Amino acid sequence: MLQKKFAKTLFTQKVKGALPSIVCFERNIQHYGIEHAMKTFSAFIRSQYRQIRQCYDGPRGIQLQREAAQKTMSTRPNSIVEVPYLLINDYTPSVDMNNLKASAIGQMDQIDT
Repeated sequence: MLQKKFAKTLFTQKVKGALPSIVCFERNIQHYGIEHAMKTFSAFIRSQYRQIRQCYDGPRGIQLQREAAQKTMSTRPNSIVEVPYLLINDYTPSVDMNNLKASAIGQMDQIDT
């Protein structure tokens, strides 16, 4: 749920480089934990920070994390063992593919400018 709120905030505010930021946010959570990720990206989500944090810490956020974990464990073919992770229409890309796409998107952003 936290990632979904973060992503929605970035896309709603039309933040340039939103997708690479979301991938980076995911990596931050995975490697350093939620507190570090929230501090690192607080500038991107300043107007929504309190709402995102309350959702994440509250009962609804916990319930949504459990549901995400169940969906994650049943995802095929790239089943993963960690939550949180992006899941879109029952599809989850591999970590290597995420890295490749984030790199390609970064290069595409440079071409557009």
